[in-house]
Amino acid sequence: MLANIPLTDDERAGDGYGQTTLDQLVERLTDIPTPADPTPRQLGPPRLQLCCRSPT
Repeated sequence: MLANIPLTDDERAGDGYGQTTLDQLVERLTDIPTPADPTPRQLGPPRLQLCCRSPT
């Protein structure tokens, strides 16, 4: 199922620029509340490892 999710400028900047940029984005978003209200820091460590794949 596909969904359109609007991205912030920071999220758009992280798309396609490598793991370092994604790590910096995740760090900036750590204390931003999720739609359900808790922040990622309050939710605890992620259960999935994020990785980048170049489009083919």
